[in-house]
Amino acid sequence: MKKTIFMIAVCSMSLVATPKLYTVGSGGVSTELSATVYSKNESVVSSKMSGYVKRIYVEEGDSVKKGDPLFEIDATGTEAAAISANANYLSAKAMAEDAKKDLERYKILFEKGVVSEKEFERMKLNYETKSQMLSASLAMLKQAKNDQSYSLVRSPIDGVVLKKYLTIASLAMPGQPVILLSGKNDLRIKADVYEGEVQNFSVGQIVKFKSGAKTIEAKVISLSPTGANGRNFLLRAEPLSQEGLYSGMFVKLLLASDQGQIVLPVNTIAKRGGAVGVFEYVNGVAKFRPLKIKRQNGESVVAEGVNIGAKLIENPRDSLQDGQKVE
Repeated sequence: MKKTIFMIAVCSMSLVATPKLYTVGSGGVSTELSATVYSKNESVVSSKMSGYVKRIYVEEGDSVKKGDPLFEIDATGTEAAAISANANYLSAKAMAEDAKKDLERYKILFEKGVVSEKEFERMKLNYETKSQMLSASLAMLKQAKNDQSYSLVRSPIDGVVLKKYLTIASLAMPGQPVILLSGKNDLRIKADVYEGEVQNFSVGQIVKFKSGAKTIEAKVISLSPTGANGRNFLLRAEPLSQEGLYSGMFVKLLLASDQGQIVLPVNTIAKRGGAVGVFEYVNGVAKFRPLKIKRQNGESVVAEGVNIGAKLIENPRDSLQDGQKVE
């Protein structure tokens, strides 16, 4: 039997899908600078007397008005001193009044020639001495009452409690910080700006910053170098609206968009041989183009080295090389 053998040729085809491409255009990207809200009128409240903290009337974050009680120092010692000073004052007052009466009586007797001038002068000296003792005791009484009033410390400003340094039963010393207050309606923003970004700002300029999802405008009031090298700058700005802001919160200060710059997605960036660049898709061939990255912001970069209209390969695989066909 004659056998006919049919040879079937099997062709292997490599199907390579066209890569996902990004077309370069000019656009804008905003750079966010970390910034902090602060108060130009912060007040560190301390005790004027030593003693244990008896009570604290506020918590961190509380709003207070001028004159509201903040904390109280145990005034047991000052109460005893005030009682003693008051007793000394009353005694000195009685002696001064008696000396005055004696002086008035001796004056009449001296004018009638009943007592000598020496005795009259002695009564005058006694009255002056008792009057000075009265003045001294009154001053001591006032000081004791002041010390007693120092036990209850009140807020010197309308503001917000930022920090409590002591707790109940802590020993407070004169001048030692107990409460840190931030004034209201006097908030500012400060941000460190690098030399490459400082040209984007000027005094008097209206800039924007983000607080969560909210965007608020602020006016730049100062821009000064920090440190000897002058490479960093401190920007201070005054919010046009202070609603929703409080001292100590972190915000983001925004640079104006870099309109006209080349903005690329991060997923087009690749590294080959120590160079940073992108793969341009040219007639089915991947061409590596080195880039100069000027700035990165999130998922975008501002770069130089590629032309508007170029088609870039997104997420290029690690094995992709310059000149390799991709279809």
